[in-house]
Amino acid sequence: MTTEKTTLKAGQPLGVTPPFEGYMPVLNRASFDIIAFFSGLTPRDLRDWVKGKIRYGLYVENGIPIFLLDLGKTWSLDVYFNMHQEKEEQRKEFFEGEPGYTKVNLTLVSYTDTIVQGIRSIDVGQEFMMALKEACFDQLSRYANKDDCFLAAETILQSSGSKSLRKKTEMHQL
Repeated sequence: MTTEKTTLKAGQPLGVTPPFEGYMPVLNRASFDIIAFFSGLTPRDLRDWVKGKIRYGLYVENGIPIFLLDLGKTWSLDVYFNMHQEKEEQRKEFFEGEPGYTKVNLTLVSYTDTIVQGIRSIDVGQEFMMALKEACFDQLSRYANKDDCFLAAETILQSSGSKSLRKKTEMHQL
């Protein structure tokens, strides 16, 4: 059984310089993590990230999986996956990894100094993870490269809007 753990802790420097504010999925063996870089974080932002009610869902359109995540009243993230930008070895681990590993680490980092502000883990379940992986696998045959995939994802996000995506998606609550 995979026992992947995040070695990050609140207050620790992340050690990388993000290219922009925002969030991204990071493949973590058979699962994925979300790393978010934001400036001007308030105590409420941090509290909602670490302890707020969680709602999540998976919206898939044209081979583009979008992980919808709400944390408390502050955070509403629409995170799409672009498997063409991942290294082949990481994709292989993700697709072939243990199906029972469904833990997702959510890491909030201050953008200006790249210090970890808060970490939380959720378990999305096997059915959810399998649907995500199927969409990611489909994506590799639908799009020729990362730029085509990026354009398709951005088109979906811009044409639908965050609220509309949530209305079309079964949202789970933790």
